[in-house]
Amino acid sequence: MKKNSLINILTAVLFIAGISYVFFGSNDKRENLFNLSANASIMLPESQNKFPAEKGSKAVSSVIAEYSENISEPSETESPSPNINYTPKAPVLASDSAQKTEIKNDTDYSVDASILLSEPVYKKSGDKTVLIMHTHTSESYADSAADSGGSYRNQNEETNIISVGNVIEQILTERGIGVIHDKTYHDYPSYSGAYKRALETINKNLAEYPTVTFVFDVHRDAMQDESGQYMKTQYIKDGIKSSQALLVVGTDANGLEHPNWRENLKYALRIQQKMNEKYPGLARPLHLRKERFNGHACPGEMIIEVGSNGNTAEESRIAAKYIADCIADVISEIPENR
Repeated sequence: MKKNSLINILTAVLFIAGISYVFFGSNDKRENLFNLSANASIMLPESQNKFPAEKGSKAVSSVIAEYSENISEPSETESPSPNINYTPKAPVLASDSAQKTEIKNDTDYSVDASILLSEPVYKKSGDKTVLIMHTHTSESYADSAADSGGSYRNQNEETNIISVGNVIEQILTERGIGVIHDKTYHDYPSYSGAYKRALETINKNLAEYPTVTFVFDVHRDAMQDESGQYMKTQYIKDGIKSSQALLVVGTDANGLEHPNWRENLKYALRIQQKMNEKYPGLARPLHLRKERFNGHACPGEMIIEVGSNGNTAEESRIAAKYIADCIADVISEIPENR
């Protein structure tokens, strides 16, 4: 009996010590603890594994919410599976919403695209209107993965997501739009904390270029089917195959402060609508997420996913031309601040 009592007392002491460690330990210790669960994540379709799994919610203490966004990003290892085929034979995700502006809403908020599209938005007057950056700067595609041991990340700016951003930058510049393309690596050498580092990059550029209205965080999506085969997205125009685009807008549904997320959605919906008008089938349904990401930094901030890990970099660069064309149209149509 005494032995059992002693065991119970020791168990209780260890439990209390563990709780104290989580809530009162150093930031580094907490980060390491949370990263244990982050490293156990698996790849999911529709890019669910690519963004920070924010644990903060309106019912959770502010202590947890404070750390959730920046230290609970999943560790996306993207190691090749036996089913991966680096040729265009990968399963294709085709568009089923070519003619309408559709929102895939993961939140409990009620949103009406037609109402939001009817509300005005404005751009700032100045030399620089657009900031292009990449939270996951090393993201790459299937064609380069075959040459790098199955890794879907590299620091080659001719094949990773920076090359897609370069195309968007080029098209917008040719249309007379002032662009900053920040090519800072936020996910290398460490993936964890990429969104926190990306926010620092965004804020630095907004301070230097206060007339920026749009912040485009350009990514490459990650999807696989039930068999484990990586998937590609596909849009065909004039017989030329390219990737599809996916716009992602964050909210405050997980408890992190972002009161003006509807402004982000209004800007994104205009680009979504323009893609549907000019290039039916290019855009997948706009994804409204519970996670905040870095949308709170700027009303015109949004994530643009160009292609998936089943696509090639060239397919995504072709898609980037169409995306940039639509962005340029929207920017030219939006009036300046009164």
